[in-house]
Parts: sequence; C-alpha cells; structure tokens
Amino acid sequence: GDFIFVPPQATEKKLAVTAAPGAAIPQPAPRDGQSETQGDRLAAIPQAVNTPHNVLKRGQGPFVLDDFEDRDLWSQTFLDKWSQHKKGRGRINVSVDASQGANGTLSSMKIDYKVKEKSVLTIRIGMKTPYWNESHRKKAYDLSRFNRITFFLKGKKEPSLLSKPNKISTALICYSEKSKSKHGSIASYYNRSSIIPDQDWKKIEIPFDEFVPTKWTKTHVSYYPPKPDLAEVLQIFFLISSFKGDGGSPGSNIVWIDEIELH
Repeated sequence: GDFIFVPPQATEKKLAVTAAPGAAIPQPAPRDGQSETQGDRLAAIPQAVNTPHNVLKRGQGPFVLDDFEDRDLWSQTFLDKWSQHKKGRGRINVSVDASQGANGTLSSMKIDYKVKEKSVLTIRIGMKTPYWNESHRKKAYDLSRFNRITFFLKGKKEPSLLSKPNKISTALICYSEKSKSKHGSIASYYNRSSIIPDQDWKKIEIPFDEFVPTKWTKTHVSYYPPKPDLAEVLQIFFLISSFKGDGGSPGSNIVWIDEIELH
C-alpha cells in the first residue's frame, strides 16, 4: 500500500537547553551487590558531544531513543516528537501511559487503534517532510555504528486460533542519492519477521540485517539499494497495516511500546 507519505505537521516542544541530555547512553550493568536505579542506568554525555547526531555517530554503547519516563511523546535524546498518521480508513490515538512501564520503568507509549481494509497506521519520529532532497541529507541520522533496534511490547487483545492481534512492523526511511521517486531520493525498508504483541511485556530485538525494501519502495522507487543505508536514516517508525500484501488484516487493539533503544 502507498502508506509512507502523509504530510505531518507535528508541533515541536520547546527545550530549555539545546544540548543532548545525559539520558542518551545507558551505563553498563551494575556490578554484583549494587542496585540499579533509573538514574544509575544512564551515563552523562561529554560536553563536546552536544547533539543527538554526534552521539549517534561518535558515541559509544547503546542509544536510548525513548523510554517515555518524562511522560510525553517528545524524545529528549532524539530531539523530536513521535507523531501519528493514517492512510485509508481507521483511527489511531497515541499517548503516554503512566500506569504501564516495562523493565521496571513507570511509563510507556500507548497506541489505541482501529484499522479497516486497505489502510495503514504509522507512529514515526524523524524528518517531518513529504519530500526529501540533498538539503535534508545533511540532517540524516547516522546509525551505522548500530546493528539492531530493541524495544518492549505488549497488547491488550488475547491471541486465539480464530483471531490474532495485528502484527507490528518497524520501518526506516533512508536517503539514497541514486534512488529516484516523486518524493525524492529515498527508499523505505521494514523488518520481515512477524511481531505479534502478547498480553505480557516482551522484549523485541530486530537486527537491521532483516530490513528489506517495502512494497512501496519496490513499486514507486527506481535504483534503490537492497538494504537500508544506516548512515542516511531520515525516519524511524512503527507500522500497522491491513493490506494482505503486508500480511495484515482489519482489526483493533491497544498496544504499549517502551524502552526503545539502538544497539
């Protein structure tokens, strides 16, 4: 389905500081006999590294994309806001749930949705534009030092033999100088594996090697690379599709996502 490009108009949150906060890089696990608290888990970023782009490219260790402990949809470490979009028929409401948290945390991102036939819902973070060109390339996120994305996932609906919750896909939009489409020099990719939310928290790990071109890319883009260029990432998003070609079907559910990290 043609689901990638919806002109988003997300309002950016005003920050008191422009430097990337110290929550971007988790510390190593505590030694034996030490307790691990939310504050202990996070390491400070050197003053010389003052933007998320530099932390992503030159930093060391995992990068916390969002843990929602600030109880809003603004990623303090990515300096951007999660936004919701739909293509086709359906509804979606994305918020922070302060009563649900994974891995000993307090809050998570809650997605309440209903998707009808031939429709797609997305929750995305990154560049906010329906058309990308060389100037946007300068703002691309360099994820080349990472090999996977991880997050915790749970859902309200109980899987059964007759009814399964909609699968959740993770996707990337990457700048590609050689790629050609009416939306610019870009291509989109998604993970092929089916991720079905359980009623209990489950940690999901997706190697970037599993990402393949989306149906939209195969249909609308020429000369796209077979794998995403992780040095040129423009958007990261979660996808719920009812298109049969995506392995989807109409349905509704409430799902929670938490502790989104790059490793």
